[in-house]
Amino acid sequence: MPLSLLQTDVEVELAPSGSLAERICRFLREQGGPVWLVGGYVRDRLLGRETHDLDVAVPAEAIPLARAVADHFGGAFFPLDETRDIGRALLRQAGQLLIVDVSRLRVADLAADLALRDFTVNAMAWDLSAEPTILIDRHGGRQDLDARLVRAVGKGGFRDDPVRMLRAVRLAAELGFQLEEQTAVWIRQGAPLLAESSMERVRDEMVRIVAAENAAAHLRQLDRLGLLTIVLPEVVDLQGVEQSPPHYLDVYEHSLETVQQLEWVLEVVEGSGAAEGTEGSEGAGRRTANTGRNSQYPIPSTQRVEEVLRASLSPFTANLRVHLAQSTSAERTRGMMLKWAALLHDLGKPKARSVESSGRVRFFKHEAIGAELAARALRRLRFTNAEVLWVETIVRQHLRPALLAREPSLTRRAIYRFFRDAGEAGVDTGLLTLADHLATWGPNLIAERWTRRVETVALLLDAYFTRHKVTVAPQPLLSGWDLQEQFGLAQGPRIGVLLEALREAQAVGQVRTRDEAETLVRRLLAEDVSGKAE
Repeated sequence: MPLSLLQTDVEVELAPSGSLAERICRFLREQGGPVWLVGGYVRDRLLGRETHDLDVAVPAEAIPLARAVADHFGGAFFPLDETRDIGRALLRQAGQLLIVDVSRLRVADLAADLALRDFTVNAMAWDLSAEPTILIDRHGGRQDLDARLVRAVGKGGFRDDPVRMLRAVRLAAELGFQLEEQTAVWIRQGAPLLAESSMERVRDEMVRIVAAENAAAHLRQLDRLGLLTIVLPEVVDLQGVEQSPPHYLDVYEHSLETVQQLEWVLEVVEGSGAAEGTEGSEGAGRRTANTGRNSQYPIPSTQRVEEVLRASLSPFTANLRVHLAQSTSAERTRGMMLKWAALLHDLGKPKARSVESSGRVRFFKHEAIGAELAARALRRLRFTNAEVLWVETIVRQHLRPALLAREPSLTRRAIYRFFRDAGEAGVDTGLLTLADHLATWGPNLIAERWTRRVETVALLLDAYFTRHKVTVAPQPLLSGWDLQEQFGLAQGPRIGVLLEALREAQAVGQVRTRDEAETLVRRLLAEDVSGKAE
């Protein structure tokens, strides 16, 4: 018989029948003594959500039990916190990682331990020792699951751990729930406490919030709760910064709309499409072409807008999936960091803002200023150096594809120079420019401009994915050592200048052989001598 919980007219499996999780539950029961499944695992099973983390609580000897689980099922064991008696077993089934965390109760009994937990939906437990298994729910968690509410167990939980305020928004975002009203009041009251929290923990919650679907709505909620100004004051500073047409939103709303539109762009270019959208985090409507879920700013001719995007970028679907899935750290990917770039791409506008005599608003060099501000914000949140540089590069280069789209044609030289400056982040920069364009024009979108922008990005992606060794990074025909040996040059900056000139000449097709490369070097050296003589 499968392990299950019988509740009135609903029978809930503690774990999928025949799964590794079910075998673990049976093993835990067979050990004798009190043992409970707690927290997120219980919540997700009651919701019917797939989960790969088992949270187990016991009165004592948690680390030995975690070790026993790892040994019995051929997994790895780690003592997470010897002082608090918390151990972890890492197990695999069919290539899927299953994490089993076993913790000793923090207080005398289970009821008191559950009272210390953050939210009611996380404060439930299954008693594996009982026959049949019993759901312990002293705080109305099951009722809140049915009502789709995130409710704090008590106000003191936010004082004890202010990061829980961010976790409330994250949990609502990931589950598609709403914040309970009193919980929202407590968060607004306690928001300043977040400033003293670990930046690494703040970062981890924020990463999941931004990664969640309909991230713009969750960011707005952070602002309403007073949390955004603590975590990202640079973004809050964008509020009320007006822009001239074709912009129709202030910089703050434009930034959030860019995040919104990026979600749609990524759906289309990665091949999932907009038509198959699912219920949003606020349960309102389905995603429609190029408007983003719950977008407040509908765009005309949505079907045609999507057709242009899909037709032009569909050849790169497989490449883009691989590219965006590349890890930037243990927990984050390029796709996740691209959403951060979208959020931060216009941070430089308040400082760069100027008004001409005609009344037109300009933001000269805002991309350079914004790149520095974005880097500073990400460093403060303890992102890795590589992630900071990645987003900084996208922000610094985010206007380049738009400028290229204005040219009569996109030359090989322009493509080479773009990727020379943007590197691998040029792919992400191209995708950002599409979202930025939609967020800029919105209901005033001009079909011809959109088509030209998409075609430009398609040419950039084609060069990167299909002609990389020809146009983006041609194989060097001469090395720095060759220049020193054949032309008697000393080590120094001049070597780098010549090699770069050779790479560009190769990329545009002016140099194809070693002989042609040597000829170009001789000509450049002669011009250098001639210039000095003059």
